[in-house]
Parts: sequence; C-alpha cells; structure tokens
Amino acid sequence: MPSRRRLPLALTALSIAVGGGLIAVALSPTDTAPATVSAPAPSVSPTESIGPAAYVTSPAPKPSVAPKSSTPPDNGLHVDCAKGDDGNSGTLAKPLRSIRAATSRASGRGSVIELARGCTWPTTVDLRGDGTRLTAYGTGPLPIIDGTGADADSVVVLSGENQVAENIRVTNATANAIEIQGEDSAVRSSTVDHAGVGVLLKARGASADRVTVSDLHMVLDTPGGDDDYGAIGFAVQAGDVEIGHSSCTACRAPSNDYGYDGGFVEVWNYADRLDVHDNTGSDIQGILEIGGDRTDSSAQGITLRDNTFRDSHGGLVLHTEGTFAVAAARIAITGNTITSTGPQDPPILDGDLSQVTFDGNTVSTASFVSHSAPARHRDNRITLRGGAELGYPRDSTERLS
Repeated sequence: MPSRRRLPLALTALSIAVGGGLIAVALSPTDTAPATVSAPAPSVSPTESIGPAAYVTSPAPKPSVAPKSSTPPDNGLHVDCAKGDDGNSGTLAKPLRSIRAATSRASGRGSVIELARGCTWPTTVDLRGDGTRLTAYGTGPLPIIDGTGADADSVVVLSGENQVAENIRVTNATANAIEIQGEDSAVRSSTVDHAGVGVLLKARGASADRVTVSDLHMVLDTPGGDDDYGAIGFAVQAGDVEIGHSSCTACRAPSNDYGYDGGFVEVWNYADRLDVHDNTGSDIQGILEIGGDRTDSSAQGITLRDNTFRDSHGGLVLHTEGTFAVAAARIAITGNTITSTGPQDPPILDGDLSQVTFDGNTVSTASFVSHSAPARHRDNRITLRGGAELGYPRDSTERLS
C-alpha cells in the first residue's frame, strides 16, 4: 500500500480578537508563534463584537466525494426460473427465465451468464463464444441443470475457448454431465451426480478444479462383447489436461462385460502431460485406466500425485496390448494414499509397467500390489492384509507391514 504523507501548508491563517476587532496574521510553516501584532487603528470600529476568545481558522472544507466502488458493475445476463421472463433485458432487476434465451444472446467474447441459486432448469446448455462464463448469483443451493430425458450426449457443453462453468450442479445425465470441447476451458467449484461420465475433457488445456462427482451409472451395458463403459468420474481425450482438488464417490457400476466398470480417471487415446493431483476418491472401480485405438495415441508425461483413494477396487490399468492398446505411455505415480478393498480386487498396478515409476506412496491392499515391477519403486509404505502379495522384489527404501 502506498505511504500516506501530510503535505505542508504554505500558509496558516491566525485570527485573533483584539478589542472587539478581528485581525488575520499569516504564519510561515516554520513559525512556532505569531509575530508581534500592533493594535488596530482607531478608525476600525466593528459593528459587532465577536468576543474575547481567539480562534484559529482553517480552509473551507472541500465538497465530499463518494468513494469509488471496488466492485465492478454486474453486466451479466441473469436467469431466474421463478421471477424471470425471456422478454426481459437480462439485468439483475429484469432477469430472463430460460438458459437458452441467455445463451442465444451471449455470443460476444467474455459474456457472463448468471443463474439464480435455488432454481432448476430441465434443459441442456451449449455455451457459445470464447471466454463465456456460466456461474451463479444470489443465495441458496447451487442452480441445477437437469438432463432428465435430454436427447443429447452431454448436458452442458463448453464449445468455445477459455470458457468457464462454475458454481453449478448438473444431474441426471444419460452420458456426459459436462463436456469441454474448447481449448483452455474449465469447470470448477461444481457438482455432478447421477451421470454416466462426470466431466469429459477432450480439448487441450482443459481443466477440472474442485468438482464433486458422485453416484454414476453405466452408459453402455450390453450382454456379451467387450464394449461396456460408464461410471467414470473424469474422462480425458486431450493433452495438457489438469484435474485437481476434486472428488469422485460411488464411481463404479455393475457391467455385463466386466462385472463392474468405472473409475476415477479414464484416458482414451490422448493425454500427454495429464496432471491429476490433490483429489479424493471413494468406492471407485480403479484410479486411472489408459487405453486407445489409434496408432498415434499417446499418454506420456502423466503425473498422478498427492491424491487419496479409499475403498478403491484396483488402481492403475495400462493397456499396451490387445484391442485397447495405447501406442506410448509414461506415468509417474507419487505421494498418493491408496487403500484397496477386498482380496478379489484387481492389483494396484496392472499392465506393462516398464514406463511407470511408483515412489513415495502409502498403500494398503488385500490383493496384489502388482504382478511385475515398475521401472522404479522407492520409498513406498505398503501394508499387505490377509495374505496379500507385493508381487515384485522390494526395494531397500520400501517398508512392508
């Protein structure tokens, strides 16, 4: 903060009542007392006595100026399911009623659509325009976007670059609750429940921060074959994606093909430099599954760090052979706490681990840690419960109990 300084007064006026008259004497800033004052001339004959007291006068006060507000004007398009009307202008005082009316007007770069808390809209949302932000206003629970019966792959779509969806709840999605198509777009501080996939991140630089996902279901579940999928918290199909400070609970569901399917993060074809950090998961069908079906598929430079997963049915699954093989992968798993549930659960590490490092993790399992050794495994603390096995030679820095 800049220092506040007193500016010196060039002159200070001193008024002294002398014999009923008033004399003003100028003082310099360095003066400590007024100079000697001569008595007034006899010709001075004031008509009214001011009194014997002496007064120090000050400059006249300046007109007061109201301080400037630090809050920017609210120029967003407001939407209220109860008080709005689509014929309104969309101001706070005259909100719109439907989200569709707002998205049709929010075509300019940096537009803001604000949804009234406590409202529910049975609809889908397609954000238009680069930089558009979908957020909430008012007090009460998060505004709800309900995809029940919607004939769409995704309930909320971020189709432009640098878009943000925040402070919303998306529920009842047959497939994807939120889909990010635009580069560097983000979903944050939001809730997803009762969906097939919580957030689908398919654009470079997309991110999910402080997103709570729960109670997922299968998207495709058919008898026979090898094609079931769903119950995925975060699905990644692009490079430079970040998933942080988020959670996934009950992210698993029965599957005809696999018994159970789902998980915290699933990568399909592309996920170079994916960063998954500071998240929590509970009752999930694995933590990170990586696969693909393209010759140029790549999942290199992935980091899984500082997460906590409890009641996890399995951990990492890396497909490098067969139908779902990814062409190239390199993964670092560091500083995580992983608790696997039962003796029939898949291993914590599964697949070709020649490009996987596993350092500084705390693991508790009743099954296998792995059937083969990772490329590097150091400083891990591993608890083997009820006859569980490590599955590879222990490094001297690792502790078993």
